[in-house]
Amino acid sequence: MPRSTGKKADKPNGQPKLPKTKEQWDEFFYRVSASGGNVTRACELTKITRMAVWQREQSDPEFKKRLEHAKQLGADFLEEEATRRAFEGTEEPVGFYMGVSTTVKRNYSDALIQFLLKGLKPEKYKERAQVDGTQTRFDFAEGADLSGLSNEELRQLGALLSKAKPKTKKEG
Repeated sequence: MPRSTGKKADKPNGQPKLPKTKEQWDEFFYRVSASGGNVTRACELTKITRMAVWQREQSDPEFKKRLEHAKQLGADFLEEEATRRAFEGTEEPVGFYMGVSTTVKRNYSDALIQFLLKGLKPEKYKERAQVDGTQTRFDFAEGADLSGLSNEELRQLGALLSKAKPKTKKEG
C-alpha cells in the first residue's frame, strides 16, 4: 500500500485539488493582489496548490488574464507603499526608559526614492556602464543628483571613476 504524502490537497491519483467555488478563486485573486503579486504566498494563504493555479492558468485564458491583473494590482500596491515609506517615512521607537519608548524617530528612505526614479525615468536615472576590453567606463546622466549617496557610496564611486579609462574625443 503506497504511503500518503500527508497533503490534503492531493487527490488519490496525484492530481492537485482544485477549488470548487468562484468564492475560493476570488479569495485567491484578492490574496495575490494583497501580497504584492506573490502567487506562492496567495496559494499558502488560500490552501490552493501552486500546481492547481498553474494548470488553470495553462488551460483558461480568462483565468490567466485575471491572474496577470491581480499581479499588476499587487505591484501597484508595492509601489504605493514604497512611495509612502520614501516620503512619509516610518517611525522607529527610540529613547527607551524602563523598557518603554519615550520618543520616536522618523526614518525616510533615499534608496526607495532612487528605485522609484529609476523605474519611472530610466532614461535619466539608469546606471550606465560600458565594458570595452578590460576597462569599464562609467557615464552618468548629465545633471545627475548624487546628493542621496552616502559617504561610503561616494568613496566607492570615486575609486571606480579613478580606475576608469577616461573618454577621449575619438571615443565620444
